[in-house]
Amino acid sequence: MELSFANIQGLELYKRMRIDIPPELVESPPGLGKSASNIDVPEPYVEPPHYRYQGNRDLWGYPQGKGTLVLSDSGDTYVGNFKDGKFDGDGTMTYKDGDKYVGEWVDNEIHGEGKMFYIDGSTYVGNFDSGNWHGKGRFTHINGDTYEGDLINGKSGGFGIYTWSKNTEETPHSYEGYFKRNMAHGEGKKFLGL
Repeated sequence: MELSFANIQGLELYKRMRIDIPPELVESPPGLGKSASNIDVPEPYVEPPHYRYQGNRDLWGYPQGKGTLVLSDSGDTYVGNFKDGKFDGDGTMTYKDGDKYVGEWVDNEIHGEGKMFYIDGSTYVGNFDSGNWHGKGRFTHINGDTYEGDLINGKSGGFGIYTWSKNTEETPHSYEGYFKRNMAHGEGKKFLGL
C-alpha cells in the first residue's frame, strides 16, 4: 500500500476516534489558543506540588465552585469559591501565623468587603482593594483604640474618627477630622474628657 496524504489524514482521524479526543483539542497549540474550529481551549490543569485541593473542578481540572486548598509550603488554608482555578467570590483564608480573612475575593486577591482578624487581637472590618484596606472601614487596635473612616491603600486618608480607649479629663477622647497617611492632617477637632 502506498502511503499518501489521504491515508495519513485517515490514520490521524482513526487515532482521534480511537482515543475519543475531540479534533479541536488535538489541533490546538499548547496553552490557551484557538483551535481549527476557533474555540478557546485551555491547557489542562496541572496541580502544583505544594497544593492540596479538595472540591469541585471544571472540565479541564481547574478548581471551580466550592473547595478547600491547603498550601503545604506556607501552611495557609483557603475555604471558599473558585473560578478558573483562582480564589473568586466569598472565601476564608486562615494563615499559618493565626491571622484570618473572611470576605470577598477577585482573581486571587482580597477585594471587596471583608473582615481581617489578626493574631494579636486587632481587627479590621471594611472594604479592600487588591489586598489593601481601601474605601470605608473600621480598625480596632489591640489596646481598644479605633479608627473609623476613609482609607487609601492601607492607610487612613480622608475623613475619619480616631477614638482612644483610655483617656482622662486632660487627654483626648477622640479626634474627628481629616487624615493623610495615618496622621491627622487638615481640619479636625479633638474632644477631651471621659
